[in-house]
Amino acid sequence: MHVAFAIAWAVLVLLLGVMPGHAQTRVALVIGNSGYRNVPALANPANDAADVAASLQRLGFTVRRIINGTSEDMRLALRDFAPQARRSEMAVVFFAGHGIEIGGDNWLIPVDAELKEDIAAEHEAVALRSLVPIVGAASKLGLIILDACRNNPFAARMQRSIPVRAVERGLARVEPAGSVLVAFAAKEGTTASDGTGRNSPFTAALLRHIETPGLEVNYLFRNVREAVLNATNSRQEPVVYGALPSAEIYFKPGAKPAVAAPLLPVDQARQAWTATQNSTSVAVLEDFIRQFGSTPYGSMARARLDELRQEAATVAPPVSPAGPPPPAKLAVVAPPTVSPIPSGGCGGGLTAVSASPRTAVPLSSTEECALRPGDAFKECIQCPEMMVVPAGAFTMGSPESEHDRDEDEGPLHQVTFVRPFAVGRFHVTVDQFAAFVAETRYDTGSKCQTFEGGENKERSGRSWRTPGFTQRGSHPAVCLNWNDAKAYADWLAGKTGKAYRVVTEAEWEYAARARTQPGSYPRYWFGNEETDLCRYGNGADQTAKSTIAGAKAWTAAPCSDGYAYTSPVGSFAANPFGLYDMLGNASEWTADCYHDGYAGAPSDGSAWTPGARVGRMMIVVGGSGPVCGLRPVRGGSWYNFPKNLRAAVRIWADPDDRVHYVGFRVARTLTP
Repeated sequence: MHVAFAIAWAVLVLLLGVMPGHAQTRVALVIGNSGYRNVPALANPANDAADVAASLQRLGFTVRRIINGTSEDMRLALRDFAPQARRSEMAVVFFAGHGIEIGGDNWLIPVDAELKEDIAAEHEAVALRSLVPIVGAASKLGLIILDACRNNPFAARMQRSIPVRAVERGLARVEPAGSVLVAFAAKEGTTASDGTGRNSPFTAALLRHIETPGLEVNYLFRNVREAVLNATNSRQEPVVYGALPSAEIYFKPGAKPAVAAPLLPVDQARQAWTATQNSTSVAVLEDFIRQFGSTPYGSMARARLDELRQEAATVAPPVSPAGPPPPAKLAVVAPPTVSPIPSGGCGGGLTAVSASPRTAVPLSSTEECALRPGDAFKECIQCPEMMVVPAGAFTMGSPESEHDRDEDEGPLHQVTFVRPFAVGRFHVTVDQFAAFVAETRYDTGSKCQTFEGGENKERSGRSWRTPGFTQRGSHPAVCLNWNDAKAYADWLAGKTGKAYRVVTEAEWEYAARARTQPGSYPRYWFGNEETDLCRYGNGADQTAKSTIAGAKAWTAAPCSDGYAYTSPVGSFAANPFGLYDMLGNASEWTADCYHDGYAGAPSDGSAWTPGARVGRMMIVVGGSGPVCGLRPVRGGSWYNFPKNLRAAVRIWADPDDRVHYVGFRVARTLTP
């Protein structure tokens, strides 16, 4: 009898294709939070959740739906969902509502949250990181879909337990492990629209494509991305993090959908570049160039390939492009095998530093001697994060053949840095400058040149606190003159006992180009194409042109970066040295006097100061001798057109001028 039952059961299993204990099931937890109790309600999340739940049910998912979930509702639902996910082949969590990034962590906010302080998130909200292992237990696919990047009313009123702990708009980048995908309605650091219809633009696109037969999951989200870009006029760009095995995965198997019209070559190249741009494989990039070399993305691939080859050939340790900014705790990490330190202040022995996170205090001599290119460190809570830049040489300036070149960018000359030095990984932020002002009572005055109502002029009642547009603490501090930048660097030096200073012009260009060998370089650190500027920095673009009063006539970049004015530092890709915003966001003061050409410029990267040469308006003789009448400003900003975002461009300004797009970053001399 038992044998007969076992045989019958086995036959049933074969017929149904289901194994007990490892059922080929699909489960989903769908949450839509519209009715927030302590901030204004959202119109669409409840609709989004209801419609997504219905769609998933049609696709064979067992769905639990929660509308207007409290903290307890969401935690209990996740507790119950975890064992279901472990027994499933596909586990999906969909959340629509408010989400927030605090100090690099992403949180999903229940309707009863108050979030008066950042530390309250641990008790009142649900951490995105807690969802990843839950869906990751599914045998085939774990998927988290977040339509939760809306502009967040909690951030403005939230008190922060740590002054420099960022509370940002949008969500932070994630790197899930295993067969887990995390889909954001908008890329990291940007916000998503709630929409004016029944559904948000992101959820509407998801609903339009998720039930398409034969549409593999990766192509599903590519289609969603394109649909949202089109619906929002490129103001919102969804993004998916994570990687899947080579096996194809479908929400709805079936014949592959017919393609209404073939993609244009540039569209094919854009899709392929999304998957290829961070590759470190020479073969992959060469194959991309063979297929798409005639498109704008081919130029980017060639530039990336050149960088990889130069990094492989250089004596200095290779430095890979950095990912998103790390959490607040930093580590100084020594490799398992360390090279002897050159003789000098560090001695001749081998030095290693623990890889465990260190507190933000001045580096000891042992720690400083162990620094290697690509290491990051921070020497006080309010101090900027510093990145070690490798020793090397580069060709400074631009060739006469470069498009949009100015005369003061030549002659080309080689500059050599015999030792590594450190540069701020980001611009000095509003919060960081505020800490300096609070401690020193430093006065920057109450006048700044701003662009308002279509007119660029000096206005009273304007300063780094009020530059004529809205900023948050994580944005670059602007409306600061050269003397303000030097005062801040001197304060850091006194506070830490270390050699902080304003970056020199040669150091700035070397760090911006991220090249350690002399040669010819593209206009921008990533390539030559202006259409790609919005991927790598915040310049004057179509967003600014369509948003800012008086900007309609601007010769803006032919793309949209999502920011009309400044953006949070680190919102765009880092360059190969791991430095952010070397192109755009805020222009940066340098330590040199301005000279109208490079004839006679130092070749060692030091600041070019009075006495070297007299040229156009750059040196003034005062009672105590010659002083700089003008200082070079580098890097371009949200206000600058593509011409002035080039790595070689030089803008000059009076050191007493405070301007709405000019800030700074600092440098630090390292122990030899």
